[in-house]
Amino acid sequence: MRWVNGGGWTSEIVVVPLVEQPPGNPESGQFAWRLSVADVETPGPFSTFKDADRTIALLRGNGFSLTHGQLSGVPMDVPFVPYEFDGALNTHCELIDGPVQDLNLMVHRSSAQMSLSFAWLTAGQPLRLDGIAALVVVDGFVPLGGYRLGYLDAVIAPGTGRDLTIESLSDAAVVAVVSCCR
Repeated sequence: MRWVNGGGWTSEIVVVPLVEQPPGNPESGQFAWRLSVADVETPGPFSTFKDADRTIALLRGNGFSLTHGQLSGVPMDVPFVPYEFDGALNTHCELIDGPVQDLNLMVHRSSAQMSLSFAWLTAGQPLRLDGIAALVVVDGFVPLGGYRLGYLDAVIAPGTGRDLTIESLSDAAVVAVVSCCR
């Protein structure tokens, strides 16, 4: 979907709705957690999410910097490094050199705690991941359950997270991992 300010696009990977909407907030579309990819074309403000904790990581491009609260020019120029912040903050993004693509995890404070991390997978070595809510391939290819997953292919585990074993790879790969903390 195109952003309201016209500065980019968001592609939702998974949106888990809140079981109960907060009192006094009949707005539909509230989420317990949401994982998405943003294609940022121009500098500008981020949308605010009053009741959400947010984690963002650069996937592609030369990077960007964020300004919010007391922080100015927080660099986001190394791929696959998560940065956590309060979704209610007025946040502004400056592109370093051209468009970027990033991964966003937003978690409503009334729902389970969750985290975003990245796993570097080595050729020939299986990997066991515990408590997985979602896994997204962000570099290379990953064999899983008879499928060959490529860039931005995702596996979503219903419920509060499942254990997942990735079969041996022929080449190295990187996956984004959303884990459940409670």
